[in-house]
Amino acid sequence: MKRRIALCLSLLLLAALSACNKGLNKEQNTIEQEITEQKTEENSEIAENKTDSKVNPDAITVSNVAELIKAIAPDSHIILAPGNYNFSKVTQEEIVLSSDYVNKEYLQEYESLLISDVTGLTLEASEDGKVELVTENGGASVLEIRKSENVMLRGLTCGHEVEKGTCSGGVLYAEDCKNLTVENCRLYGCGTEGIWTQRVDGLNVKGTEIFECSESVFSFDETGAIFDNCRFHDNYGDYLFYFSDGSDILVMDTKICDNQGYMMLDYSEFGDDTDNRHITFRNCTFKDNSRINRAPVFPYATFVNCEFPNDSVSSAVGTAYDKLVERFYNLASDPYSIVDIAEYGEFGVIESARSMEENALAGIGYTIEDLSGDGIPELVVGTLPEYGGQINAVYTLVDDCPEFVFEGWYRSSYSYLGDGRFYYYGSSGASETGQGYFSLSKDGTTLNCEEFYFTHAEKEDYSDLKVYYNTTGSWDIKASDESDMTLDMFRDLEPFSSEELSLTSFADYELERGPQAPLQDGSLILREID
Repeated sequence: MKRRIALCLSLLLLAALSACNKGLNKEQNTIEQEITEQKTEENSEIAENKTDSKVNPDAITVSNVAELIKAIAPDSHIILAPGNYNFSKVTQEEIVLSSDYVNKEYLQEYESLLISDVTGLTLEASEDGKVELVTENGGASVLEIRKSENVMLRGLTCGHEVEKGTCSGGVLYAEDCKNLTVENCRLYGCGTEGIWTQRVDGLNVKGTEIFECSESVFSFDETGAIFDNCRFHDNYGDYLFYFSDGSDILVMDTKICDNQGYMMLDYSEFGDDTDNRHITFRNCTFKDNSRINRAPVFPYATFVNCEFPNDSVSSAVGTAYDKLVERFYNLASDPYSIVDIAEYGEFGVIESARSMEENALAGIGYTIEDLSGDGIPELVVGTLPEYGGQINAVYTLVDDCPEFVFEGWYRSSYSYLGDGRFYYYGSSGASETGQGYFSLSKDGTTLNCEEFYFTHAEKEDYSDLKVYYNTTGSWDIKASDESDMTLDMFRDLEPFSSEELSLTSFADYELERGPQAPLQDGSLILREID
């Protein structure tokens, strides 16, 4: 809230400044007159500073903040020489000479660089980590970009040169922008968020550190963003991530460590609509965070193949599925330990393990992913792609407890198609073969039939096979419609490809878990959801 109030006050002040004085004051006008003849010479100097760049041979090299603010323009590639670029140290003369794409009033008032209405701008450090953009005004963002497209920031360090924890401004702010890239940068706060955006389409953050922020790593409003191979560390706000309506965020291959805040605020507790906001953490590592020990369950958050090494429940699993995973591991290790009827979900694993023999641990595995899209991860147990890629069992969480959803085995098999959908193939004999498409319900508790086809012989010699159709998954011809589909058309129903789930083999699970005592209660009572 304080950030939004601050922004509103900033905009009001800026409007007042513009209304009172559209140009500069009399002193500034005098300065401008004195240096008018110098502008041509200064611009020629910029042209002479063009240097070779691996990205753009026409790049301009600047060595101080005055040259930087003068060079900013559309379709320009600016190389910043090593050094400290302090926006609080810019003189009045330098402000007057600055680019038309730099807000002069804002720079003077807030000691912050506001770039607007520019397309195709790249600001690149000549050496990563050797260029620092700073302000001594703790109430302003270090760098703001508005109404711009195709802007690249590469190799820059940005932050506030004030006492830690005293800021009310963030590091990077963007508004009404498209295609903004932040690559190999270091964004540090003395106070608020590393990145704050409103209405940004296509924010890509790569190889970037965000640290020492007191409110959040990022705060997004109507923003689509991808973080790739980043690091968020030593932040100490109450919540690490804020995002509101219309935001779709992917954080992948990122380390989130040594932070003090909670993961994020659960807006659903306040009755907010969460259907049009979502965040996915994929292949991320959460380590040594004081208040984040396991994946939280939010309706708008998904965790895919993430690691929570500090999870006190189970370092190998990190969810409420730990006992189930352990049980399936034991079944894969010794499939002959079960001689009677198995629990729901176990038959396919036992069948696969017995057929694989010594390869069972390598060939059978599990993953914990949100397949239904409700923010609650499902447990999927099956064979790895090189061993067939079949789904043996699927569970979800109801009231934080594992619940059986469906299972598959050799003659009644499922393969994953993506987006919570499955292809089914089954057979009960020479004349009866069925196949179809199924999908998980929104809450992940039910497998719903989309379309199901099966064959049935009208004669005992199976010479007259007919194809039947329904949307219930039933093999009952009385509850189905006879189809005009030929047998060739029936065979062509099988999809050409399926999506491979990234399963962790039980051989790898064995290495991760280490030696453990067997569970005291080897049985699990699971109820089937109707």
